[in-house]
Amino acid sequence: MLVFVSQTTPIWFVVGAYLFLSFGFGLFNIPVTTAGMNQLPEKEMGHGTSARQTVRQIGSSFAITLVFASMSIVSSFVHAPTLEAADAGGTPIDLTIEGIRGGFGMVTLFALGAFILTFFIKDKPVKA
Repeated sequence: MLVFVSQTTPIWFVVGAYLFLSFGFGLFNIPVTTAGMNQLPEKEMGHGTSARQTVRQIGSSFAITLVFASMSIVSSFVHAPTLEAADAGGTPIDLTIEGIRGGFGMVTLFALGAFILTFFIKDKPVKA
């Protein structure tokens, strides 16, 4: 949804899109975390929690780095003539918006890839 942001996009749309994304993260993060932690024996729960939080922090940092790197790359390389126009007195707002579109476009591609990969997850047979 945020791939379509422009200079004329109303603020309520941006806030609504972020609320929708945050609701989705909250809705799906808790069951996934619970399912993963339920696989551990009771005595390993402390180590599992520590490992989960560490991976979560590293993954979040890595994801933010990728998004901002793609935003910078799109802003500087794809629209190089616009940079010259910005230096000549034009507005750099278009550069920022194009970078935002590039960042969210990359996130959309990763999410689509992850969604497709979920169809290949197999359940392990339970040993009785």
